[in-house]
Amino acid sequence: MGDFEKHVIYYAHPVIRRLGPWRFILEGIPDAVAGVLFQYLDTQVMVRREEAIYAKFLRRDVSIADPFGVDRQDLLPGEDPARIVVYVPSTNQYRIDLADPPPGPPPVSLDLLQWPAQEDVVTEGAAVLGREHIV
Repeated sequence: MGDFEKHVIYYAHPVIRRLGPWRFILEGIPDAVAGVLFQYLDTQVMVRREEAIYAKFLRRDVSIADPFGVDRQDLLPGEDPARIVVYVPSTNQYRIDLADPPPGPPPVSLDLLQWPAQEDVVTEGAAVLGREHIV
């Protein structure tokens, strides 16, 4: 992939609530390298044998109100939303995922919630960790 420019933008309002100090930050990269980065991230897993945790990362393509307009407090009705990509962890014990946005205009902030584990991730985790670790 080589070197590429990365932008880190700090906002005055939370972009993703319940994300600790990172809730005010978005990082951006050029579209030209985004596809390659997504292909790489889509294949990543985490294994913590001592804790019997297997995790993969799920890509979410979401819309939010333009964060710059929210900070300036000058959003116009019908303004095009910002599209962002978020990776969320899905483990053999639980998953963290975005809450479904309410109907209507795109939300200003996204919410992260904890959900039950997905069956396919539990099965993959059992295969990697061994049968004794089925949750």
